[in-house]
Amino acid sequence: MPIVLALLLAATTPELPPSPPRVTATPLPGGAVFSLAYDQRRADLPSARLEEIRASVAEVERADLRAGYLRLRAAHQAAELAATKAADEAKSVQREKDRLGRQKAEIDDLEKQAETAKANYDRWRNRDEKQAAQYQSTYQTLNTRLGNERKQLARTKANQGRSAEALAEAEKAAAVAATTRETDAAAYAKALDAAGPALKKLRTAAGITEPR
Repeated sequence: MPIVLALLLAATTPELPPSPPRVTATPLPGGAVFSLAYDQRRADLPSARLEEIRASVAEVERADLRAGYLRLRAAHQAAELAATKAADEAKSVQREKDRLGRQKAEIDDLEKQAETAKANYDRWRNRDEKQAAQYQSTYQTLNTRLGNERKQLARTKANQGRSAEALAEAEKAAAVAATTRETDAAAYAKALDAAGPALKKLRTAAGITEPR
């Protein structure tokens, strides 16, 4: 997965849908009415409708929306975490890539300086011993710096390799988590669709206006 896609994945994780409603039908003392609860909404209805409403409540319970939603929520959270980790690893890879580029440029510059110092030394060593010694010292200093920079470059390459491996693993985990979330989302949507007529009937009975 390219770095840009890894970052995009973290930014475009689908939103978690609302939790399913809690519905109950409870007889009240006296037996004339019962209480229908649809989330925070309450409605007292005549007992003649109790069996009808209970049948709708049973349909909702058979859809097992609560369990399906909990699975989806867990999968959603796992997908978000996995996508964030993949994005973080992608940023790490980019940082190492940028560092590698800077170090290569620094080494190229030092090599040119060392070549110039060596050429100056060769030119002056038989003409001016003092001047040649200065160029030789500069050349040796630059070579020492080059050695250190090359060691650092090797470490950066190793770090970049490890970062690339970590990114590959994070991408795989993010892909698996996203697939799991899609599967659970589809299952929850199917259950919600199956319970839809019963939920609509219960909303109507509770006096909840349907969204336009």
